[in-house]
Amino acid sequence: MDPAIDALADDPRPHGFRKMQGTKNSYRIRIGDYRVIYAVDDEARRVDVLKVAAVWLVPVGAMPSEKIAGGPGRPPRWSKRKK
Repeated sequence: MDPAIDALADDPRPHGFRKMQGTKNSYRIRIGDYRVIYAVDDEARRVDVLKVAAVWLVPVGAMPSEKIAGGPGRPPRWSKRKK
């Protein structure tokens, strides 16, 4: 996984990246069983990795600073997953 994260320095928007909803410069990419959430500052030519976690631990739309549960009265997004 380290080479894939290091490669973000050369290409911060590689094949398969997704923009995080509600943000200006945050993106996510899946690397195997992990999701990497990162921010890109094009002016400073900088990539900040915000979070690396297993895909089943990070809801698709969640930013690292947000509550995972989704707020009062709302269950976590992954609780509706069928087994």
